[in-house]
Amino acid sequence: NQAVKLILLPLNIQHIAELAELGEVRLVSSAQGIFVTAPRFDYMCQSVSGSFPDCKKVAASNSETKCITINKSKLLAAISRASVIVGDEIGSKIKICSDAERLYIEAVSIAGTGIESIALDAVEGQDEDTNYFSAGRLYRLIYNCRGDSVTIGSNGKYKPIFVRATGSDSFYIVASMKG
Repeated sequence: NQAVKLILLPLNIQHIAELAELGEVRLVSSAQGIFVTAPRFDYMCQSVSGSFPDCKKVAASNSETKCITINKSKLLAAISRASVIVGDEIGSKIKICSDAERLYIEAVSIAGTGIESIALDAVEGQDEDTNYFSAGRLYRLIYNCRGDSVTIGSNGKYKPIFVRATGSDSFYIVASMKG
């Protein structure tokens, strides 16, 4: 036996548990990484080379000046519709901003322009700046937040946003794109 430290997303842990059908799971260390084995499957976790950003430092240097809470399913539907307009090409983006009552998503391409407006559940602080984000990446990230609503923190133009399941201390940091 040897001590092994694994860093996995909760979604990966849940996936492993479901595949194992709540049976025994064995961890096997090898030169390529860690194998997770169960009666029905093998799961490979490879070591990541490089370094991760210091999330506490990034969060401290980008303090939220505005936090909005919004219905997750309405936001996902709006981003999905915007994705149809901007497409899946690399560099395609949607424009997002909010006021005291609504979140606005604008999608522009040669196919046309679409603007979505979604009522906010709650607002704290102030930030009226517009930022641009990859529609597909933002959709996948919000989709994986648990619960019926998400909280998005912002702090100005070209600054990252913080996305979390409402009430959660864990968050995703999403870099904005130039407009």
